[in-house]
Amino acid sequence: VSLHFDDEQEGISMKLDDLAVTVGELLPDTPVPLRAGFKLKNTKPVMALDFRMSTDLTYSNDFQRLDLAALAVELDATGEGLPAQGVKLVLAANVGLDKKQDVLALSDLSVSGLNVDITGDVSVTALNSNPKLEAKLALQQTNLKELLKIAGVEVVTADARALTQVSGNLFVVQQGDSLSADPVAIKLDDSTLNGTLKVVSFEGPVVRASFNLDAIDLDRYMPPKAEETAVEGKQAENATTDSSKPDFSALRKLNLDADFSVGSLKSSGLHMQNVTLKVKSRKGVLTMDPISAALYEGKFQGSIKLDVRKDVPRFSARKTLSGIQIEPLLKDLTGEAQLRGTGDISVDVNSLGLDDMTVKRNLNGRFSINFRDGAYIGFNLAQAIRQATGQAKSNEPQETDFAELKGSGNIKQGVVINNDLYLASPVLRVTGKGKVDLVKEKVNYLLTIKVVSSLEGQGGKNDLKGIAIPVRITGDLNNPSPMVDLEAALKANAEHKIEEKKQELLDKASKKIEKKLGTDALKGLFGR
Repeated sequence: VSLHFDDEQEGISMKLDDLAVTVGELLPDTPVPLRAGFKLKNTKPVMALDFRMSTDLTYSNDFQRLDLAALAVELDATGEGLPAQGVKLVLAANVGLDKKQDVLALSDLSVSGLNVDITGDVSVTALNSNPKLEAKLALQQTNLKELLKIAGVEVVTADARALTQVSGNLFVVQQGDSLSADPVAIKLDDSTLNGTLKVVSFEGPVVRASFNLDAIDLDRYMPPKAEETAVEGKQAENATTDSSKPDFSALRKLNLDADFSVGSLKSSGLHMQNVTLKVKSRKGVLTMDPISAALYEGKFQGSIKLDVRKDVPRFSARKTLSGIQIEPLLKDLTGEAQLRGTGDISVDVNSLGLDDMTVKRNLNGRFSINFRDGAYIGFNLAQAIRQATGQAKSNEPQETDFAELKGSGNIKQGVVINNDLYLASPVLRVTGKGKVDLVKEKVNYLLTIKVVSSLEGQGGKNDLKGIAIPVRITGDLNNPSPMVDLEAALKANAEHKIEEKKQELLDKASKKIEKKLGTDALKGLFGR
């Protein structure tokens, strides 16, 4: 059979050709061969379909039982919106409908196409009352990157092998307004995800979930460095030109309780172990509390809160790093480290806004750092002092050792204030105070460096002891300008020593007078 339809006014033409259905002799409880097929072409949109179906049909005498054995369906499609090579879909299954038992079952199900192969079994019970769907499905290993490419999405990753091996298994139960997937097992390249997901109600929705990931390197899935920079630049450009407000309505309705754990995680170069995270969302308030991880011989504890009940979102974050080795952490994060030692870092901040500038302008909070037995790498402060006075050695390591480095401060409306920076080394004490304006990106900070022990044995002389050297750091945050006034420090120190000498001479003179005149005479002389 062929059917042609033309609408010249709309420019539409549709042709149905080779429509054929063949059925064997229909007898109850006897398999009957059934074959069907057609070809369809359309002009708006441009599309061509080739459909074929075959099965063996069996039905009971009372029509309460219907079976489609070895059902095979094939569909070839080309046209607008489809990949250039077209799409081929193949479905195979054994289908059984039992009206008495109120059950529809698909066994030995297989669906393939677009580089995806899914196998499993599906059943629906209580068809006429409260249908319950149960599906046990398996996704055979596939190349997700190629699948996305077929869909018109080009994904470039830092590791070319990322997203090329994806498979999974899950058991799904859906009835009424709820759904559960338990268990869920997904294999992504070298990582394995296991867990459970339950939608208690689609109204909201109300979701409960628990997932564990054995290990993953997220850096593999990031764009290559050059592309990442270009993407960030594009995002920044879009942020300045896009004045549309995000829609938080879905988050305001979400009712979520979930916990996640990762055995080993790499992100932005950082290596973490035993990562755990609990997520809760109620009425527009999303919290991640607690967040914990082991990293660099220390621990991380933290929490994040996002409040979108109003149009302008508010957020707060608490982060505590304790007992960490800062040098390897910085090397992994930035590629180089300027600090060594065991340390604690605490940050507690809050803000509001939709863009970076608004967030900075409304940033408030407090922070503290405390490092022990370490060094500032790349600069030898004691050597720099000795160089300024012509007393330095040339072969000293470029490090400033310290026994303690600590400080704390507050953040008010985007201005970081610190007045108690303290560094203690065997020969130096450094204190600091000042401000960093994150909004204006300006810094105004004063370091005071004091020699507290002899520099002899380190290429120096003892006459530097007691000198307080001010270092004023000002200018742009990304390119600050330090200014050292060593001449003023030396002058002040010389004046201080003159005063000390004066006092020393007065003390000596007083003692001589006291010996010659006696204590009582001396008291009388000075009216005491």
